[in-house]
Amino acid sequence: MTGNGSWTSVRLRAMVLEPNEVIAQLSSRQPWRLEDGMLTLSLQPESFDEVCRIVTSIMQIANDINHHPDVCFGYRSLLVRTITHDEGGITSKDFDCADRILKLIA
Repeated sequence: MTGNGSWTSVRLRAMVLEPNEVIAQLSSRQPWRLEDGMLTLSLQPESFDEVCRIVTSIMQIANDINHHPDVCFGYRSLLVRTITHDEGGITSKDFDCADRILKLIA
């Protein structure tokens, strides 16, 4: 609460990870990779229905954790890219999102 009696929201900042830390953390998160400064995942699901199911589930994950990756999809192709735009780099938020998506596709 502020001094005038009103509530304010506090945004917790996530620290941008160093490149060597990102690379180390990616080693246990295949098939995620580092591309153009973002965590990137490319998939080729068996059908368009499967692509849509995955995209819908990613949307739910993103809303649950309030961290929204870029998602591009087409017939039997899916590209997911995540970066913490507010911080200008990869943070623990991106790895949390990546981990949840890995569980989804496992």
